[in-house]
Amino acid sequence: MSYGYAPLNEKLPCPLMRQLVADMRRAVKREPGYPRITTKFGHSHTVVGLETFLGLFKDPEKLAAHTPIQRIQERKFRMAQIVSEQPVILPESHSVLCPFEMFYQVVEPKLHCDYAALCYVPTSEAVHEDDPQNFPFGTF
Repeated sequence: MSYGYAPLNEKLPCPLMRQLVADMRRAVKREPGYPRITTKFGHSHTVVGLETFLGLFKDPEKLAAHTPIQRIQERKFRMAQIVSEQPVILPESHSVLCPFEMFYQVVEPKLHCDYAALCYVPTSEAVHEDDPQNFPFGTF
């Protein structure tokens, strides 16, 4: 994931972030039964998705075949850096420690997504496995 196809990739982590923010909000307000700890398990791609959602490590221009080597070496987005589990500063913040209300103001507009609509493919465009024209080189 990451910024390759930003219109989709920036929105795919929305349900996960919505749940994380809801848990954080309940904990900050100390609502009865708020989760004292929330654990999620995933892969580095899950972390990259959340970082994309938050706008972290976003380069001003997309990587392309004609991108000069110097620009490639100076890119913000680097897998080794992203998965290093080091504190990062949100683009809208000036400190590693960010008050929840500031964090919420940053992410709240992004939490209104229709996940079903993001992944919807009309049936007329869907690939039908029983149609041989969809597999011109045979099935595997």
